Amino acid sequence: MRNGLPAIVSEDEWNLVQELLLNPRKGFKKKTVKNIEKPRNFVSTIKSGVFKGFIVIDTKWTKEEVAEVLSKGEHQ
Repeated sequence: MRNGLPAIVSEDEWNLVQELLLNPRKGFKKKTVKNIEKPRNFVSTIKSGVFKGFIVIDTKWTKEEVAEVLSKGEHQ
């Protein structure tokens, strides 16, 4: 009995756990995460406030994409 306290786990078990803690991912397969992208022409409209009903346009869109989004918005 070291320090006057009884051991909760044996020293062998303690050493085994310490080895496992040093290599926590050993034996586990890495998860592959698919890269999920939102659509290039994701269109949203402002729902409330002064600009209610306005279409939010992304600055990265080309002129053709903006024209396409605006023409689709007029038909709805």
